[in-house]
Amino acid sequence: MVQSQQEQQTRKGSVRKIMNPPVKLSEIIGAIECQSDEMASYLNTKTGQVITISDEEFSAAEEGDSLEDYPGWQWANIRLLRTS
Repeated sequence: MVQSQQEQQTRKGSVRKIMNPPVKLSEIIGAIECQSDEMASYLNTKTGQVITISDEEFSAAEEGDSLEDYPGWQWANIRLLRTS
């Protein structure tokens, strides 16, 4: 039996829904307030994490630029994009 990622079969054979992790509304509002032409925000529905990414970080991840070419505070986002 193939199940979706949102369902899990119990020992008795019944199926129960698995909820996504909760997301704080304040995090979503903060991300929306940071939006601009050069930045976009995304919600990871599996982890509940809200992340804001700059166009520069997208470009660095796509082009394979060295992390040392960017400030340390951008490294986590660039790494995240490279592994996605």
